[in-house]
Amino acid sequence: MNKLHRLAAAAAAAACFAGAAHATPFSTDVTDLWYNPDESGWGLSLYQQQGTVFAVLFVYGTDNQPTWYVASSLLPGEVNGNLAFSGALYRTNGPYFGGAFNPAGVGVRQVGTATFTLTSLTNGNFSYAVDGVNVTKSITRQTWATNNMSGRYLGGQSGTYSACAGLDGTRDEAGTVTVSQGGTGATVAIATATATCTYNGAYAQSGHYGLLSGSYSCSNGRTGSFSAFALDSQIGSLAGRIDTVGSDGCRYSGRLGGIRAS
Repeated sequence: MNKLHRLAAAAAAAACFAGAAHATPFSTDVTDLWYNPDESGWGLSLYQQQGTVFAVLFVYGTDNQPTWYVASSLLPGEVNGNLAFSGALYRTNGPYFGGAFNPAGVGVRQVGTATFTLTSLTNGNFSYAVDGVNVTKSITRQTWATNNMSGRYLGGQSGTYSACAGLDGTRDEAGTVTVSQGGTGATVAIATATATCTYNGAYAQSGHYGLLSGSYSCSNGRTGSFSAFALDSQIGSLAGRIDTVGSDGCRYSGRLGGIRAS
C-alpha cells in the first residue's frame, strides 16, 4: 500500500474523533477536535506529532452530502506572526466499510491546500482550497467534558522571576503540586523548599486544555494574581504553564507539573 493509500485508510478511522492529547516539545499542542460553534455539523480534527500535523476535515459537499478531506503533513510556519501549519489537502474515497476491504478501491486526489493558524491557545483559523473554491473559517477547540485534575503530583515548577527582590532569574524548584477541583473552581498548591503558594480561581475547559485564573498567596507573604493555562491532565501526569503578577510588582512566568502520586 503506497503512502497516499495508507493516508486514506488512516483518515477513515479518524474522521469524526479527536485522539488523546499528547504534549509536544515543538509548540503548543494543537491536537483536538476544532469547530465553529455557530455552524453545527462540520469540524476539523488535528493530530500533532512534534512539528507535523495530520488533519481530517469533515464537511458537506456541493450535494449537501457528508464529505471529508485529509492533509497528511501540515508543516510549521507563520501567518501574521502566529504559528501556522500548511500543506496539501486531499479528497479520498474507498470501498464500503461493511464489506470485504479491497485496497484497489482506495483513491486519493489532491484538491488544493490547507493552512491552520493558531491565533490563541484556544482559537484558530482554518483556510483551505478545494478545486478552486477558497474558504476561511474561525474555529475553536470543542469541549464536551471537563478534565478533573484533582490529585497530588511529584514535580515542581521551572520559570523566570523578574522585579522580585532577591529572586530575579531562572529557577528550577522541585516540590509537590496538589490540585483540588470541583465545579467551576480549583485550587492548586505548589510546595517547594522556599515556600508554599496556593492558587485559587475559576476553572474553564477548552478541548483537552484547562485554564485557571484568580489570586494567590504564599507562605513567604507574597500575594497577587495569576493565570494558569495549557493545563493538560493525563492518567499519570499534569503539565501546564503559569504567569503571576505579585502585589509588590514581582512577576513570574514558567511551567508547572509532575507525575501523579499513587
